[in-house]
Amino acid sequence: MTAELRDVPPAPRPVRLGAVLWYRWPLLAAGALLTVYGGLVTLMLWFSAHGQYPGTDRELDDRSTRASGRVVASEPVGGAWTGGGTVRRVRYAFRTPDGADVEDSCYVPGPGPEFGSAVDIEHSLRPPYRSRVVGGRVVLVGSLSGIGFLAIVAPGLALLALWLRGAWSQWRLLRDGDLSVATPLAVRRIPRVTPGMLRVRFVFRDRHARLREGSHWVRERSRLGERLAACTDGGRSDRFVVVFDRRAPWRHRLIGRDDVRRPPSARQPEPAPGDPRRAR
Repeated sequence: MTAELRDVPPAPRPVRLGAVLWYRWPLLAAGALLTVYGGLVTLMLWFSAHGQYPGTDRELDDRSTRASGRVVASEPVGGAWTGGGTVRRVRYAFRTPDGADVEDSCYVPGPGPEFGSAVDIEHSLRPPYRSRVVGGRVVLVGSLSGIGFLAIVAPGLALLALWLRGAWSQWRLLRDGDLSVATPLAVRRIPRVTPGMLRVRFVFRDRHARLREGSHWVRERSRLGERLAACTDGGRSDRFVVVFDRRAPWRHRLIGRDDVRRPPSARQPEPAPGDPRRAR
């Protein structure tokens, strides 16, 4: 029995949070990145959809007057802005009640008016004159907040859910799994990964004495990683503690002293006041 095996308490053993957080951490990092930044993008799109220009659409719905205008430019708009429909961006010119000539633009669903067509314009009652073609909209930003959520935030939440499921399974394995002694076969550093990670292959025997082979990543800066870094294919050999599921031995993990906490009953009690050992 190795010294580390004696140091690992029996099940159910208290598990340190770091041992769980580092489990499949790329899923955690990618999910957090997509969720946080995707949430910010979605929030900005939502604020844009409820800002000045959509407010102008609501204002024109409530109070507006009409004028006659003429289309000076018309072009189709595609992509996510349209929500899959046919939309044209129309630029037009009209004359305000105070005699000023104004050029403005809006989005019109459907085929839309062509260049040179006469159109009816609805505009605000006071300067600065906000306007749109009758049946059109000033902006189309409103649909993008939902697209941003589905395209960025939802995949991030799915990755976080996968990581949480794996972390919960890892915590239960470290807490309740059986212990055995593992011998490393190969240890190599994973290139271009920060923080540094080691990939270790090892063999151990399950509770039926069957020889099993396993592999996983270990953080290089951990106590277990420092011990593994000294074990290379041509270097010295050592033995480690592996925890495995009794019913499914293919679920296993190398474990070190910094992955679990010793229960209070296994620690030496503090000398009472007045005890001669307290003065030493």
